[in-house]
Amino acid sequence: MSYWRAGEPVVVYSAGSQSGPTNTTVLADTGQIAAVGNYQALVIIGTDTAGAIDIQWRSADNASNVWEHRAFPGANQNMEFLFPTRINNVNERYRVIPNATINGNVCASIFWQKMA
Repeated sequence: MSYWRAGEPVVVYSAGSQSGPTNTTVLADTGQIAAVGNYQALVIIGTDTAGAIDIQWRSADNASNVWEHRAFPGANQNMEFLFPTRINNVNERYRVIPNATINGNVCASIFWQKMA
């Protein structure tokens, strides 16, 4: 089964592997989403130590969360989350950040596609 819609580009966002990221380190960020519509986000997180990571759908001014999901990966664990999303305001975004400092290595990616 494919997550993706034929004919629409899939865009990948990631800051790459981070060592000892704090709660202000952005692990992945879509940037401002330029068009209202239906989107699909596949978020993949991998870490070599346990931690808490926040997946956030941010407001147009990037000042607050519209919605947030907290994940708790264990050591040497990968996690995947698929989020269908309706973006109602231009400039909203998705981002992934640690909830607190992670004393190890972590990498997160957002695969993003407009569905309609």
